[in-house]
Amino acid sequence: MHSTPSSPGDVTRLINDWQAGKPGAADALFEQVYGELRRMAQGYIARERDDHTITPTGLVNQACIKLLNDEQIDAKNRKHFLAIVATKMRHFLVDYARRHNAAKRNYGAAHEPFEDELYMLTKDRMGEILALDEALGQLAKEDELQSKIVELRYFGGYTQQEIAELLNISLKKVRREWYLAKAWLREALEQK
Repeated sequence: MHSTPSSPGDVTRLINDWQAGKPGAADALFEQVYGELRRMAQGYIARERDDHTITPTGLVNQACIKLLNDEQIDAKNRKHFLAIVATKMRHFLVDYARRHNAAKRNYGAAHEPFEDELYMLTKDRMGEILALDEALGQLAKEDELQSKIVELRYFGGYTQQEIAELLNISLKKVRREWYLAKAWLREALEQK
């Protein structure tokens, strides 16, 4: 599957067609954004442990399957759709980490402080992705925007500028919310 250049309007039209149940719309939509989805998946996989068995293509496929199995997808436009897929990728990797941890019985892994840099998850850090996911769930209850910014930055590998564009907010707001979210998460993770 190869994506061809498309305008945001083309993707929004395909999203609307898919939501309306038009035959073939989902396939056309995924074909249009496949390159971007693969780039996101490569960012996710780059931060996983070295012996991770899933490929970027596999991660895209898993996220698309989860998305297609959802009853109702409320994507407003291309940016919103990509953010929804990023969440599906994150959920798949968190589930994978849970299964891996359960198999290893490694629930007592020490947590390192949440840092600004994006870094790889190694075998020794499998518990960290689970702790971060749990903390993000708590943060989402308190501040959904901060949670989404952390998810896109940490899991999606987006820059602050890209996040501002995806969420349609100012770069200044992204920076402020990222700073606040990091402080909140650092405290939450240190308490675990």
